[in-house]
Amino acid sequence: MHDEIDAVLAKLARERAAGDWGAEALEQTLAAVQRLTPETEEDRARKLVAYVELINAQLPYAGPDIVRDLVVHRDRVCEEVTRCYGSPDAPYMRSRVAVEQFARTLAEGGDAAKAATATLSELESLIFDEADALALATATLSVHALHAAYDWSHGDDPATLDNPLVATLRQLRTALSERGFDRDAVLEAASVVRLCGEGAEASAAGLLIVFGLGLQARPDALPGLEPVRDEVMARMAELAGQHGDALGGASEHAAAAEIGFAERCDALLADMGRRLRDEGYSEHLVVQAFASLQEFRPMTEEDSHALLSAQLAVIDLVASYAPAEAAQSWVVVREAVERPGDPIPLDSDALRAQGVAVLQRMQAEFAGGEPVGAMRALLALQVLAARTDLGDPEGVSILLELIAEMVQIAAQHAEPAREALGKDLANQLRVVSREAKSIITSDGRDLVGLQSGRRRSNG
Repeated sequence: MHDEIDAVLAKLARERAAGDWGAEALEQTLAAVQRLTPETEEDRARKLVAYVELINAQLPYAGPDIVRDLVVHRDRVCEEVTRCYGSPDAPYMRSRVAVEQFARTLAEGGDAAKAATATLSELESLIFDEADALALATATLSVHALHAAYDWSHGDDPATLDNPLVATLRQLRTALSERGFDRDAVLEAASVVRLCGEGAEASAAGLLIVFGLGLQARPDALPGLEPVRDEVMARMAELAGQHGDALGGASEHAAAAEIGFAERCDALLADMGRRLRDEGYSEHLVVQAFASLQEFRPMTEEDSHALLSAQLAVIDLVASYAPAEAAQSWVVVREAVERPGDPIPLDSDALRAQGVAVLQRMQAEFAGGEPVGAMRALLALQVLAARTDLGDPEGVSILLELIAEMVQIAAQHAEPAREALGKDLANQLRVVSREAKSIITSDGRDLVGLQSGRRRSNG
């Protein structure tokens, strides 16, 4: 990857020498660096340093607001480079060295159990920065993965040849032994194991071995194997007591490596921060983060608090990298998440009064030039909807009226091409609102008949 980064920077230098130099060339170079996937820790450090160099080069061409954001972004990256790679004694570097040393001990035929215990004890003694929660979890998981791969390889039973999961592991082991480290081969094996359908525990154990086999082939390739690490962590959350007998003791390693709920939240946040820094802001990345959080199932009140804190932290992180207008929207989303509505149901009068207040605030915000008024109103109406009895015709009718008025207000402040569409939608919602009472109070036959009649009239 060093050569790829150097080639990108050399191209930019040639353009600068030729006078073809400016913000657009810098942005293209920055995007090219962001697309590179670091395979080793050395690659990752080089990419971060190149990122800082490009941000510094971009500062003279950016406006004041963008400069401020770029400087904040650059300082974060510099802080990470210093924290992780600034000294051989940095906990991050020591954890990586410990993993590599453990891998060498196994390769040289040392006592696996003894070496694993010593390495895990060393990792526990390191004092990590809160921002590096994922780094500690990754190092700990790596030790268990290497140990699991070692135990499986030394206890592999040829009688299990008909097991597709084990067959995949054997193929990967052979490929890595013959060709050396191959990131694509490891990721492909992880995909096959994930789809084997052997149960949550067998899947977690199998993925752990895939992770370990990759590290056996190249102990410093943790950055390149992060997708497999993420799969292992996800499967550990799904363990449901199944047994993966064909994998020997790997299930025990998977259980031993299981990470607590709060630690999983911290790990997701750390990973999200790294990806935002490396890839930049995108809706796809944000959707992925919240989809991952939705998979977390809090079992205790402490877990619920940890999940809420993680949701708010993700929003803050996203807002800090988002463009100005999108950042304003995330501030509104945070308000809604931080202060969820009262769970007590509302009667019709209270629903209408609170809904009207929401719309009045929306109107005032539009008049004051705040483009996030519509989003704030939408989130507020969602909270009111959660407190509305959907079996109450009057309440549903009022709720639909409020939504129609919200759409009408938004349409009045929309582009001309969208204004007519918005007003038409508002009118349709008003019609549905007037019919809501009869629809909800109808029995199943009447409702089906009403829907069929509408389809005929529309056809």
